[in-house]
Amino acid sequence: MDNTVNSSSRAASLGGARGFMAARRKRRQQTELAPALSFDRFIAPSAGSTLIPDGTPVWVLRLGNLGGGTNAARVVLFTSDAIIRRPVGDAGRIEHGDRWELTLDPIEARPERAVRGYALVEGRDGLWHATTVDGRTASFRSEPDELGVFSTLGLRFPINASPVEELVRSERTAALPR
Repeated sequence: MDNTVNSSSRAASLGGARGFMAARRKRRQQTELAPALSFDRFIAPSAGSTLIPDGTPVWVLRLGNLGGGTNAARVVLFTSDAIIRRPVGDAGRIEHGDRWELTLDPIEARPERAVRGYALVEGRDGLWHATTVDGRTASFRSEPDELGVFSTLGLRFPINASPVEELVRSERTAALPR
């Protein structure tokens, strides 16, 4: 009885070139760090604010990434009466150490209208990662739709909220410590 395995049967049992390429992709993805997003939120001072000349209080969110880079990034933010959907980062990317400041003055966010929502990014590790403003996180194997993110993270849109077309001011701030 011959117990040797020839190379052609071994390649066939592993799926040939497709199996090799899939294993190679998996190894590459495992070497990539997952994005580690976090939000810091605060209300701009009502008097003497440099963000808004008339001193109106506004919500400001800082979105930072202490993990791996991303291929695509967007945020969905909402208050009791407004919803904002927009890409964020540099051409939709947030690299390691980046921090972006999102100023929500177009929706006239006031302290009594708390800002909720999430950031969704495609990590270079091949997964999609979501982080809420209040710190909850989830990962997805494929790009989730908005309803999937909401149900996974336990978010709910307010009944009276409507989409707002105005852009949120977004600008890069000082880099996070590495």
